[in-house]
Amino acid sequence: MLHALTVLHAHKGAGCVGRPEGLANPTTAETILELETCQRWIQVLHGHRHPPRTGPAGAPDGLECYSGPDAYAFLLRVTTGLASELAGETNIFGQVKRAWSPHLHREVWLQCLLEDAKDIRSRYLSGLGGHSYGRLVRQCLLDDPPLADRPLLLLGAGDLAHSVAPWLRHRPLLLWNRNEDRAVALARSLEDRPTAAVTVVRGPELPAALDEAGAIIACIPFDAAPVPVSCKASGDRRPPRVIHLGGTRHEAGEWRSVRDLVCLDDLFARHSAEDADRLRRLRQATDACTERARLRALGKSLSIAHGWEDLAVFAMPDREPMLFAA
Repeated sequence: MLHALTVLHAHKGAGCVGRPEGLANPTTAETILELETCQRWIQVLHGHRHPPRTGPAGAPDGLECYSGPDAYAFLLRVTTGLASELAGETNIFGQVKRAWSPHLHREVWLQCLLEDAKDIRSRYLSGLGGHSYGRLVRQCLLDDPPLADRPLLLLGAGDLAHSVAPWLRHRPLLLWNRNEDRAVALARSLEDRPTAAVTVVRGPELPAALDEAGAIIACIPFDAAPVPVSCKASGDRRPPRVIHLGGTRHEAGEWRSVRDLVCLDDLFARHSAEDADRLRRLRQATDACTERARLRALGKSLSIAHGWEDLAVFAMPDREPMLFAA
């Protein structure tokens, strides 16, 4: 099962802008899955494959290539959050599950991947990184007291916004999303946290909300909305701080014109050194990914407990292939 897998991977660093060269055409028969997140590109292929224009490392510049059990172990490290800049964070698990669940019915190894990732997280990583982004955003906001009397404006209502929003409940929270129903659903999910007020911003109300906000937390792609004029304001009026979780600063495009912009790489730089217990658990989880890949390659049958919601996902009907960008 695993010996037929090849994974191509590219980090989104300063030298990787746009789709990396060397990835296979996603419409070809050999391509199984593809995933783009704010930190990386991943492509899973059938069979052992040597990418075109290979160099000494066996892959084009900027690409990593994994095959067989090594490919499975790498995908486990990604899905458990071990390969993320914030080691142990959980957002990536939701991204992988959302993007690749339509293929579970025909890719048995993918069912195993989600089973193993969930098991490793529960054994070694519980509580380490469930809300890492939200915690860092809140710390960043606490460093900016001059505008602490003004509400926060959260742009977006996807998985990332859902994980960050609970950390913003110490101040009045304004929620905006292009799809208003999703913003309403996010607001309802926060109703069991009765602290500061939560208000859904309707489309025509967005300019006023931008002027009112003391800080803006953007959980949307950089190209999903124009840069608010109020963020560029100069003179006596200080513009709000913008914490944009759509990617790193080199990807920010016109958002770099914002006077007080914080991007993902800025948050990563703030991430403090891990304590000894955290490092021990991360090492255990990494070793577990390698061991689990070895056992799967040997055809070992593993019994792992699951909730009913996971079993329901495994039984999904046929769907068209889907790409997911985070």
